Amino acid sequence: MPSTTDDARASALVVCAGGGIGDSLLASPAARALHERFARVDALTLPGHRAALERVPDFDAVLTDDGEEEERLARRLAERAYAAAIVTWATARVARVARRARIPIRVGQARRLYSGFFTRRVVVRSERGDVSSHWTDVLLDYARAL
Repeated sequence: MPSTTDDARASALVVCAGGGIGDSLLASPAARALHERFARVDALTLPGHRAALERVPDFDAVLTDDGEEEERLARRLAERAYAAAIVTWATARVARVARRARIPIRVGQARRLYSGFFTRRVVVRSERGDVSSHWTDVLLDYARAL
């Protein structure tokens, strides 16, 4: 299992399993940015988004969150030994799963009841009054947090 994110064998996970298909597709620039640091970048998305994300070259593998029991999903993710995860569309469930999967660095949205499950928290620009940034720039803030 990789010990640091600088390990050339390390892999990262982009969790985009809470919003619509547009939100999942907009996570691909963050995956591209993560490839600068990680050898492998996978996606965790909803079953209906899988086929579209499998066509995105920035994702090495696309896993699905079928709504299974949290502990089972966490075990599936833990087997892949991710060094880091960014959660682009957070829910309390997904935040708990990333923690239960023992992913050492977990980046997610600040200012939420479940934000304590993340090791690095990102304040979304629009919460600070930014109305001009494109959502892809907002999602890149998650990758920059690494």
